[in-house]
Amino acid sequence: MDRYRKAKESHLPSGFREITEKKTGSAGTVRRYAMTKKAGKNWLSGFMSRSSVIDPDEIKSGRIELTASEKEKDSAKKVIAILIGTLSVLLLVGAAAVLFGLMRIENVVVDGETGYTAEELMEASGMQYGKSLLIGRTKSSDPAEKLTPLESCTVKIELPGTVVFTVRETEPEIYTEIHGNWFSMSSGLRVVSMEKTPDAFESAGLIRVTLPEIVTATSGSTAVFADGADGEYIVSFVRTVIDAGITDRCNMLFLDLKYGITVTVDGSYRLYFGSTEDARLKLDAALRIIEEEKSAGTECASVDLSDPSRIGVKKLESLDPMTR
Repeated sequence: MDRYRKAKESHLPSGFREITEKKTGSAGTVRRYAMTKKAGKNWLSGFMSRSSVIDPDEIKSGRIELTASEKEKDSAKKVIAILIGTLSVLLLVGAAAVLFGLMRIENVVVDGETGYTAEELMEASGMQYGKSLLIGRTKSSDPAEKLTPLESCTVKIELPGTVVFTVRETEPEIYTEIHGNWFSMSSGLRVVSMEKTPDAFESAGLIRVTLPEIVTATSGSTAVFADGADGEYIVSFVRTVIDAGITDRCNMLFLDLKYGITVTVDGSYRLYFGSTEDARLKLDAALRIIEEEKSAGTECASVDLSDPSRIGVKKLESLDPMTR
């Protein structure tokens, strides 16, 4: 019997099995079949996706072929995908072209006073007219590093195609002699220029100073002192004098000694400050004393301000303003 059942089931479509066999009189034998669980899932999936009943012959052969309408739908999907891809590429190319046009340099604006031309600032920044703003411009392309006496230079991009340079040049305020040459500097000791004689600096109204020994004085860089000092006390005192508004009255600032600061004023008065401590207080007191001495008819005097609580005044017959 088992061999007979197995022989019959071997002729069933793949995934089917016989579940009953019943004799019913004149009707003969009635047989019932059922799908296996796996075959049932496959059949239901195919039915839902194709909205048609799967032919048992298709199940038996293990093949499910697309109908003509399904092939047409699949082809349409491929065409749509190709069109979408092509359109995306065209949009990207168009956007890139528009962006490149907006980034092309057409105008240059220089904000601030400088002796450099727009072309020189462009070249120092690694940019060119008609080129993209992105070409040649790097983080290291700082015009202030290449062009002196520029103290700072910021580059701003404004679309479409405009570059704005905001510049600030180092303003020379003092000058000094270094190994037979004359150098102008900012109040922050940044070297601006060098001349063989001091005439140009004197004509410009710069303050003459004496400084500690300098080993390096390169245009556009801060002066380097031999003892490695940062010169902070010099910067502080020079700015105090500038803020007091008496630069045109100062003949010489002796700043080579940190605790021996001396200033000659109006060609007739020598002021001993000592250190920079309470420098503005000392300076204001000195200016009042000078006015009082002038009113009293004193032509030359030295004023000791090293101790503001005990200021001493000494009258002099003569005074060389260029010496300590």
